[in-house]
Amino acid sequence: MKRKYLSSVISIAVTLLLVLTVSCGVYFGYSALYDETRSYTVADGETVKVGVFGDFQLPASGEDSYQQEKLRKGLQYFRDAEVDVLVNTGDTTDLGTVEAWESYKRTYKSVFPNKGPILSYAIGNHDYWLGDFFKDFEIPTPAKMQRRFSKYTGELPYTHKIVNGFHFITWSSSNGSYDKSYRNLEKMKEQLDSAVASDPNRPIFVTTHLGGTKTSYCNDEWGNDDIFALLKNYPQVINLSGHVHSALEDERSMWQGEYTAVNTQATDYIELESGRYNETIPLNAYGKSMAIDNPVGLIIEVNKIDVTIRRVNLATGEETRAPWIVSTPFNNVDNFLYTDTVRKASNKKPTFPRVGQLNASIANEKSIDGKDIKTLTFNSFADDDFVHSYGLQFLDAQDNVLQLSPTTYNGEAKDGAMWDKMLYFSDFSLGISRMSALTKLRLPPNIPTNCAKIAISALDSFGLESEQWLIAFN
Repeated sequence: MKRKYLSSVISIAVTLLLVLTVSCGVYFGYSALYDETRSYTVADGETVKVGVFGDFQLPASGEDSYQQEKLRKGLQYFRDAEVDVLVNTGDTTDLGTVEAWESYKRTYKSVFPNKGPILSYAIGNHDYWLGDFFKDFEIPTPAKMQRRFSKYTGELPYTHKIVNGFHFITWSSSNGSYDKSYRNLEKMKEQLDSAVASDPNRPIFVTTHLGGTKTSYCNDEWGNDDIFALLKNYPQVINLSGHVHSALEDERSMWQGEYTAVNTQATDYIELESGRYNETIPLNAYGKSMAIDNPVGLIIEVNKIDVTIRRVNLATGEETRAPWIVSTPFNNVDNFLYTDTVRKASNKKPTFPRVGQLNASIANEKSIDGKDIKTLTFNSFADDDFVHSYGLQFLDAQDNVLQLSPTTYNGEAKDGAMWDKMLYFSDFSLGISRMSALTKLRLPPNIPTNCAKIAISALDSFGLESEQWLIAFN
């Protein structure tokens, strides 16, 4: 009894220590954090080419994996593109084990055995985490995980590098939490003020793992208030972030308001916003298939006049969309081309199917896990950019909208308010050039028995909705 009691006490104590460590950022031991400002001259001394990627989430085991292979492919692409600066927006590892970091270093050295590009590497929240204490037998204190990051990357969590006169500032999180991990605002303000003082009309590149709240795509759900609170005072900032895993081909991945924010796409898997029936990680957007087919990163070309941001498939080198361009004067928000106001002024709502007819059909099928399901197939709608989502409403014979009780995508009941419209992601996350001419949606299992019609509409990335197309339901 005494031994069992002592074991319980130890277990509770370890759990409390872990909670304090992760959520409150308790530090044990010394960890070097801030590097001195360093200056570099590269290439022609006037321009800089930057490669940006992140969220590899290398497995804790350190074994060979598709994540490791995509890291290698990305590094090879940036090597062949001869980038001067390599930006990693964080979450290099899924859990910050020694084995995962060894996997990173082994992969990096296989591509850059000698001198590589100048690095701007952020620590992500996953890089502060470890697995179960009794499995790993170590506690992931922030200082320990920072030292581990520095050991395998050669970088400190906070760096300031001047390359051909352009400032690259890395602002890592200070622990593995979300909303309490970017609190060293005065220290970072000093770095930004120093960059502005050297030339207020040059762009300043700030690498963070999280993005600022309500900036680029999905940061309304996953962004950080403290990052936005500081960067909003510096219109010349271009914030390069990861974390959200959202599809880089969505134009909202570039945001301009008080400053410029661009998120990069995870090379591991894509995750999108909440509120869709087919869930935040769409079909085939997770794991090997997405990572092989559509690992998208950024190539940024920088000079005194403009910054050109290209989205490229790191496996094929294909440029996936038209580039974004930020031009001088960089410190004048009135010069921004990608604000919500500018975009909405030219945006058009989706239209009826590209081929002119819906040709809708409903079929009984088996899901990949063997469940009986109904599917709705129709010709995909058209848009001046791309169709982001589809909406379905279920109507009775008098065209009254019927409400459905909420279910999971697998048909299991869940809590929540009744649904009067169901939203689905289109297949854009697999690459806009790969979007199918046919759309197939899994219908919910609890469609009311008095349903006589289905109303189908399409929505674009900025929320404009097409007219509805009615089909009979039987």
